[in-house]
Amino acid sequence: MSERLADVLEGYLDLRWRINPVEGTYVGRHEYDAELPRFDPASLREYVAALRAYTSSLEEVTAETLDDEIDQTAALHAARHDLLVLEREKPHARNPSYALFHALNAIHLLLVRNSTDEARRASALLARIQALPRFLDEAAAALTEPRTVFFETARAMIAGGVGLIRDALTTTRLPEADPTALVTARDAAADALHRYADALALLEPRADAAVGIGRD
Repeated sequence: MSERLADVLEGYLDLRWRINPVEGTYVGRHEYDAELPRFDPASLREYVAALRAYTSSLEEVTAETLDDEIDQTAALHAARHDLLVLEREKPHARNPSYALFHALNAIHLLLVRNSTDEARRASALLARIQALPRFLDEAAAALTEPRTVFFETARAMIAGGVGLIRDALTTTRLPEADPTALVTARDAAADALHRYADALALLEPRADAAVGIGRD
């Protein structure tokens, strides 16, 4: 693989995990284990601009072999799809369960994954739990075009999320974590889930009942 193509691919993948650090955890990129996505307007603008730049770079770079061309094409399609999600599908603006999926998966993955570095796992888990109030407040503010069809799922996920936060973080052994900090973060995260539920209750009467599937 050419050095130029390798650099572009590595840069795109690093951006992809920064946009979705929970997916990074899933694929084993542990440097993002302490992070959650950002849905504030400034971050979304930054993501879109960066994805456009990498899309252009992937279109322009030369693939020297068939294998390189396959990798280039796959990354280009992935980058274009990422842009489609952020600019047109906009699940962060329309689907109140979208943020919950990220938040609860972020915690669940670190709870169930075996780790050879328990101190790192405990530190990352605590950081994610501590970030949950900020994340859910941003997620509620980002719901500018909510769709009615998603609210029931979101309510069920909130109930399950409170159970995950309170039960799993009470019974799971995390000897490397500061127990006082963990309890404080756990309680704040559970309160944030309830606050998110309150925000959805205010949004639901104004939500759009129409759901489009396929072409306009």
